[in-house]
Amino acid sequence: MKLNTSIDGIAVGTNILDIEVPEALRKRHPSGLKFFDDALGGKGFTPSAVGMFTGTPGAGKTTMMLNLANSLQGHGAQVVFNTAEESLHQVKLTCDRLKLRHSFMVGGEDNVQTLLKGCDKIRTHQKYKKRPFFLIIDSLQCMSDGYFKSGRITSATAERSLQLLTAYAKEHAVNIIVIG
Repeated sequence: MKLNTSIDGIAVGTNILDIEVPEALRKRHPSGLKFFDDALGGKGFTPSAVGMFTGTPGAGKTTMMLNLANSLQGHGAQVVFNTAEESLHQVKLTCDRLKLRHSFMVGGEDNVQTLLKGCDKIRTHQKYKKRPFFLIIDSLQCMSDGYFKSGRITSATAERSLQLLTAYAKEHAVNIIVIG
């Protein structure tokens, strides 16, 4: 699904009651984790939203996001957990330790543009087309937007990467959660 999320036709000063919300954005998707859904207003994720999940090193961000990926997949979503920080072997070991049982997809891509092209292939595949799509990225500071040919990463790289991810989420009505 590709949405027209342009606000070109909505001038500053438009009455909020006159704005029409696309039907695809009205369908909330519960995570299956009550504490998480409660934090999102009680009904789950709104399509096209990007969330940032932060915390101190070792606080359990990756563990919580793996549990979220497992639960979302078990509740009908198609989830891709992309790690540019840990190896896929480390992620698998954590999944084994947590005894996760739903087979979400993984990736180890550190370039945002390449990652999103891979997500397009998954998202538009006949088997996954009708499912809500979630991309979880571990972690933002390890991602490159391709601006520097050398692969160098700066604080501006994270900003540009987040802009690309946000535009993608809005355009395709998908959810992206970024660990940062």
